[in-house]
Amino acid sequence: MLFTYNSFEGVETLPLPGPVFIHANQCERYTEEAGFPPDLRAYPLVLNVYAHGPKLLNQIFAAPNEAEALIQEAFAETAVDYLEVRDRQAGCFDFRVER
Repeated sequence: MLFTYNSFEGVETLPLPGPVFIHANQCERYTEEAGFPPDLRAYPLVLNVYAHGPKLLNQIFAAPNEAEALIQEAFAETAVDYLEVRDRQAGCFDFRVER
């Protein structure tokens, strides 16, 4: 199923709605402590790197199997507060990574 989701809800005052796919049937939530979702490693992703505001600091295009290392590199910058991981082809929001 496809619907609109504001990934900044509760984080920033500026809305930024966009598409997101969800399962048609109920499934368990992926736990935050489980690390980078293995099912997403094989996909090309976009990492939108933000400081609060929201201020877009960088947009990183990750090839398959590159995202985890690029996320670590992004957080090496002290100005980075969080980043969003999105599908590079459809632009759909996948998840947010916070410092």
